[in-house]
Amino acid sequence: MLEGLDAVPWGSLRHAYGAAGDVPGLLQELLSSPDVKVLQALYANIYHQGTRYSASSRAVPFLMDIVEQRTTHRAAVLVYLVDLAHGYTHLDEGFAVKMVEALEGPELDCFLAAEACVPRVLRLLSDSDAGLRIAAAFAAAWIGTRRPEAFPEIEKYAHRCVLDDDDRRDEEELCGALLALGMLARAEGDDSRTDAVKKVCVPLLSDCEQVVRVGAAIALAPLEWSDAVASVLKEAAKDDVDCSGVTKVWFRNMSGAQTAMALIAEYGKGTPETLTDVFCESISEAGTWECQSMVTSLLRSLRPGGYAGVCRDELCAHELRALHAMADCKGWGVGGMLNGNFSLAMGGLGLPNTADAFAEYLGPQKEAQRAPKKPTAKAVPQPKRQRDEDGEEEDIASMTKPLLIEAAKRRKLAGLSKLTVSALKKKIRDHDRKKTK
Repeated sequence: MLEGLDAVPWGSLRHAYGAAGDVPGLLQELLSSPDVKVLQALYANIYHQGTRYSASSRAVPFLMDIVEQRTTHRAAVLVYLVDLAHGYTHLDEGFAVKMVEALEGPELDCFLAAEACVPRVLRLLSDSDAGLRIAAAFAAAWIGTRRPEAFPEIEKYAHRCVLDDDDRRDEEELCGALLALGMLARAEGDDSRTDAVKKVCVPLLSDCEQVVRVGAAIALAPLEWSDAVASVLKEAAKDDVDCSGVTKVWFRNMSGAQTAMALIAEYGKGTPETLTDVFCESISEAGTWECQSMVTSLLRSLRPGGYAGVCRDELCAHELRALHAMADCKGWGVGGMLNGNFSLAMGGLGLPNTADAFAEYLGPQKEAQRAPKKPTAKAVPQPKRQRDEDGEEEDIASMTKPLLIEAAKRRKLAGLSKLTVSALKKKIRDHDRKKTK
């Protein structure tokens, strides 16, 4: 049961479809039902397309109760609570710290109701469920910016994640902890917090796992830009981070590649040509929704005043190269369907807002405007490959988790499913090392 649920005058409160009399029933059902459609129904009525209503803030404490009662979708419910606090803008703007003073009405009511839950959220950082801990760090970062206890608790949590040995370390959880630590440090603008982030994150810029390197670089980028941060973010912009656990929480609308591109454009001290090189190498792989933030981040960096009234002949070589790369990107839409959001973004930048008009504006691409050809790479020594039980060569270092589990099973190793990628690699290498002695 949800204590106090019946005391709320739901019938006099409103949501997207009128009176909110159905909300208590949905909340009770969410407490006991494994069906994700119940949560989807709450997204549809008290958070319809990001809009909040008088009933929305009153639901927040009960959502927190549900998270604490070990229900099926605890992590998803906690992420939903953050959505209610901030609306969809926090998904599209990446890791920008929000100004609470700009909120009003039901939006402010929702944020304040969520902010009051911060002490309860921080207690979840010690939960046995890693997925919930990732969601709790995410929630603490987004709703705890004004709570003094949030940063020290996240700092302790990040240190715990770092100090876990190889068999226990969860790289995705560590990435989320670093992202939360960086966000809370930026919110306060305190030098001591910046120093604390640097102490944790700088050594991790050279970690063997990309997801950890990217988490450290994103946390550091707005606080202290460096060549090491730039190198990690350029790698991520070209090769998106494979981290489904973090992606479902932190990178829902902006992928790791998009976020890296946005941070390079906003904080990087590289030349426009360097930014364009990174952009041209990554935009072709970006999906329909990923393209928008990558495009707007780059073009605002290249020409802060926008492109309204700027004719093609006024564009410099790297701008033309970037625009030609954009002409073929998936942002315009797929299957002949125009992506309205991308079209609006292009219009807001002062550029033609349909693919055909954009292509006409650019004209044919001259050879000089094409991306420079990369020199042929010299052959490098390949890492030594290990052999499985049948003597077949295996490249353990490059294997994904499913392949590592199969490789471990062939060695008759047990207890595999809950191990992280690095722990699986270590287990296999330790086994093979013992066999060769």
